[in-house]
Amino acid sequence: MSFEFLEGLSPETVPQGLEIGDPDLESMRALAEAEDYPGLLELARTLSEKQIFDIRIVIYGLYGEARESGVLGATELLQSIAVLLKEKWAGIGPESKRDRYAKSSLSWIFSQLRIDFEQAELEAGETWTRWLTSFSLQDLSALQKEVNSIGHAIREVIGEELAGDPSSKLTEISNWLGEFGKKLPIPEQPQEEVLEEATEEKSETRSGLGPLGGSVVGGSVHLEILIQKLALFERVMESGDMVKAAVIVSDIMEIIEQFDPRLYLPSLFSRFFSLMTPRIGEIYEMLEMRETPQFQSLHSLYKVDMEAFLNLEMNP
Repeated sequence: MSFEFLEGLSPETVPQGLEIGDPDLESMRALAEAEDYPGLLELARTLSEKQIFDIRIVIYGLYGEARESGVLGATELLQSIAVLLKEKWAGIGPESKRDRYAKSSLSWIFSQLRIDFEQAELEAGETWTRWLTSFSLQDLSALQKEVNSIGHAIREVIGEELAGDPSSKLTEISNWLGEFGKKLPIPEQPQEEVLEEATEEKSETRSGLGPLGGSVVGGSVHLEILIQKLALFERVMESGDMVKAAVIVSDIMEIIEQFDPRLYLPSLFSRFFSLMTPRIGEIYEMLEMRETPQFQSLHSLYKVDMEAFLNLEMNP
């Protein structure tokens, strides 16, 4: 995607919009009603040549060019919206009703994106398969950052005074992305890296056997999103908006109730499963001894003193 019709837009562009009675405004409405997004994109291109960048047709044009790519093209689409808000806003028209039209237009495109995502998931066809196989956790993290960036830009450029704040639609996209991320396969760590990490850990001097062993454990994109939601909750509480606070609390409590540490802290458990898997048969044979006095006594020692547990010599 190039969004080339925006190339002529700059902060110095004289803000022009489509006025009542303008034939192009009527064309825009007719094309939008027919959901003719290629036609809307072509109209946006035509108007850009006249230096007319009405926020309504700009948003339709962006969506018209990006809609075929779905999730895979959403990052570029949202990046363009962020640039529009942060760098080129002064050239957007119509100047007199720009903020009002911007809120309704952005709410529309964010809602439309979420609908497209959910529709593709429901159909579970070729497009959905392509998203799952082509999208990575890194891509998802980048997309989530764009969502947050746009949220900040909306508050700074448009403000929150007018009705129809599109931020709630962004939150819906963010929530959907979180669920989408759970469906992405977690990349397997190459065996060479596992062995290399094991060698490095053996060479390190550790003070005790704490739960993290002195290492830094990296979280997944799901943890990043959770941290962003917790930070957003702090901001909402500072603003005193209890309705928004309740929405976030509902979401976070659901995350807590369904919390899977393997999903949020995969690197914490990577070595555990790498070491366990090759000898899982032997380990499960030993687990059959769980009710024996020896196992119970050893388990108690493990609970109260892991260092003594490690150094205890066992009889064959």
